[in-house]
Amino acid sequence: MDSSKGAIQIEHYDPRKNQWSVVAPMVTRRLQFDVAVVGGNLFVVGGRDGLKTLNTVECYNPKTKQWSPVPSMSTHRHGLGVATLNGPLYAVGGHDGWSYLSTVERFDPDTKQWSFVSAMTTARSTVGVAILNGRLYAVGGRDGSACLNSVESYDPHTNKWTMNCPMLKRRGGVGVAVLDISCMPWVAMMHLQPRLLSSI
Repeated sequence: MDSSKGAIQIEHYDPRKNQWSVVAPMVTRRLQFDVAVVGGNLFVVGGRDGLKTLNTVECYNPKTKQWSPVPSMSTHRHGLGVATLNGPLYAVGGHDGWSYLSTVERFDPDTKQWSFVSAMTTARSTVGVAILNGRLYAVGGRDGSACLNSVESYDPHTNKWTMNCPMLKRRGGVGVAVLDISCMPWVAMMHLQPRLLSSI
């Protein structure tokens, strides 16, 4: 382990100027963290500082250009996935320094409290997460013995996870995004619903 590993510097991209610029540095040095936007602010969640796995969270306000602490998760997590669904922020899976995690925590921005929701069917670190049609998807990742091709989704109304069609390839450290291809005329006739895309 090396306490000099990880990053505190954050860069901001302005598509109007096609330009990157450096914003105020994070309070805590991190690697293997994840980020999401909640209420117009950037949340940086978990990760490692080079010595230990973190449960800390910090928030960047682009208006004040300042970082502020957010209540910590109950579980230390690196290699986690995070996403915002209907307001709350979800922290999915990861590794606590000892074990691969199937647990999931939800942060309520109104009460500023974390709580556990139902755990995933499969423990996953370096998992990709995305929101599609009101559900939270957990895609691929690693379970400690292999990369995964399995996909499962969480319904916040029933607090249940459902297994979905697996990917064709096993993928760890996967990035996922939702692309609404109905807005593209050349494929609108074929695909009228948003699609979940994955990539390594």
